[in-house]
Amino acid sequence: MKYKMLSAVIATALLSACGSDDPSSDIKSFDPIVAGMQVSYDCTDGSQGTVSTLSGADGIVKVTDSVPAILPETCEFTSVGLSNAVDMSNGKSMAGVSYVIPVGMAVAGKIVTASPLSTLLAKTLNGEEYSEEAATQLLTDLGLGDLINKGASVAEIFLDTDTAANALPASEKSKLLATTAVVSDTIVANPDATAEQLTTGSEKVSAAVFADYPEYPDNGNGTDIYLDVKEASKAVVEDPNAIVEVPDEIIAVPVEPEDAPTGGTGGNTGGGTGG
Repeated sequence: MKYKMLSAVIATALLSACGSDDPSSDIKSFDPIVAGMQVSYDCTDGSQGTVSTLSGADGIVKVTDSVPAILPETCEFTSVGLSNAVDMSNGKSMAGVSYVIPVGMAVAGKIVTASPLSTLLAKTLNGEEYSEEAATQLLTDLGLGDLINKGASVAEIFLDTDTAANALPASEKSKLLATTAVVSDTIVANPDATAEQLTTGSEKVSAAVFADYPEYPDNGNGTDIYLDVKEASKAVVEDPNAIVEVPDEIIAVPVEPEDAPTGGTGGNTGGGTGG
């Protein structure tokens, strides 16, 4: 379905929802869970806005403006790490990280994940709307095709990556988490690369990381770690034949929920339409 909707169609949906129990779209930043992310939206009817609250210990930001709350499939969402953004699982700074959810991916009433995978999918789509075919192809190109339907569908992997990962067998979960982390660093390290370069580079680096750490983020000795593979991904994106140099591991220092970054308590700001 195309989302170049007539304003009358959108208005009808908004009016029918007015007076309901505060509908919202729950945008979850995940790499794994990231706190301190700010969410904005840009919808096909022209509605735009930025949510003043930041993601907390659960990674979630509630978007309550009418269009993105009621018709989230018509909106692109962007989640950006502010100066204190942090990966809750390991303490890694996520300042400046930007995740995108393409138009057509969000589903009303369900959590939708802003992640490295959704961001690479948006780059791959290049302005086109989300399709399960494109999402499936991306997972396959990243070496994750064997994860599909081993406890989580393609849609579940993209919409709620956290829950999907926990539904997978241990080895597949590790592979998904390792790949997600690598894609994040690869996008950050190669801002001018094409979607194809990012995908190819991420797949090669992820394969090397998973070969060294098949229980990722566990290092095989019962200790959780993370890796900074930006330099490795740069080398591979510049030269696909380059040998991947997996960097030294960094010991994870999880952030306690009470120490998660918090934002203000206000609502949304921008061009939302009240319901």
